[in-house]
Amino acid sequence: MILAVLVLQSGGEAPETQFAHVATQTPLRSGPGEGYPGVITLDEGDVVRLGEAKGRFVEVFVAGGYPAYVHKSLGVVNEVERLVTITAQRVNLRVLPATVGSLPIGQVNQDAAPLVLLDEEGNWLRVLAPVTMPLYGDGTAFTAMEGGAGSKSWLEGMTSREIRRRFEISAWKTAHPEWTQQEDLFAEVLEIAEIDFTLLDAVGLESRRNELAVLQGGATWPETIEAVAEIENRIQTVKKVREEVARSIEEIRQQEALESASIAREARILNLGLSFRGRGEALQVEGTVNTQEGDGGAAIFLMTTENGETLKLSANGSVASLSDVVGQKVTVDGRRLTLAAVRGPVLICDRVVVASP
Repeated sequence: MILAVLVLQSGGEAPETQFAHVATQTPLRSGPGEGYPGVITLDEGDVVRLGEAKGRFVEVFVAGGYPAYVHKSLGVVNEVERLVTITAQRVNLRVLPATVGSLPIGQVNQDAAPLVLLDEEGNWLRVLAPVTMPLYGDGTAFTAMEGGAGSKSWLEGMTSREIRRRFEISAWKTAHPEWTQQEDLFAEVLEIAEIDFTLLDAVGLESRRNELAVLQGGATWPETIEAVAEIENRIQTVKKVREEVARSIEEIRQQEALESASIAREARILNLGLSFRGRGEALQVEGTVNTQEGDGGAAIFLMTTENGETLKLSANGSVASLSDVVGQKVTVDGRRLTLAAVRGPVLICDRVVVASP
């Protein structure tokens, strides 16, 4: 992944320019004049690309790149990929890690591709300057190359840029073993992030949380700390959903228990067989007797009228045994009324006739 990013951040090719080489060691400076500090020195035979002439000096693009400095306050370091993202407009890159006595080599802005981080020196970041940022050399030191004669050398220079980057990173890792430790720690966090936490039971979730706590305790990279927080949120979400489901199930169970107890209470009242003589609206209903059961096997006997109204039945033992006609089609003459202790209308049975088979 780092290599892929590096190819982009290198700036690709320099502007359409002329290939050239030098016959002897040639210093390249930060600006077009002898008064500008030297940055690097080209060796005999080195191939570069030449840009715009600035008096006796000319822009020189170096495929292999060169180090420059940017202040820490103007960039964000990605410790995982060792890259620097510029966060301000018109940020100066300098030859030395200082603002006094160190003129800018060039400028980059927040739209630029990330820069390769070579090292950190106090409040300064040592980075690899983009290939599109020129240095300056004495124009008389360069011999132009015709056609594509310089293409191969230029590509080799671009390759050496990547080799140098990897060498610098390798050297930095050797000098900073804690970086490798943080890299390994970050890899462990990413591995945990791949887990589908909905498949883990409560013990598994708690085990992963404990593992994350240990990793977080040793983490210094912001990327690692952020990843741990995101995973912790995912685990908490799973636990919260499970708690809500469990709470809903318990509420349903409680409601069902209350309903069952209510049915049992109503069944006891209805099964007393009270006649309530002279009360209620006379009614004849034809249909099938059904039951609704509650606690302890107590049952309410039901019938449904032609208009869809469900009536709860009550019959004196001298009129009928409702339990004997459950599931049968009957004709009931009775009176429809309401009772304070029973939900819904009640049909007091005065006569029950079972339909002929």
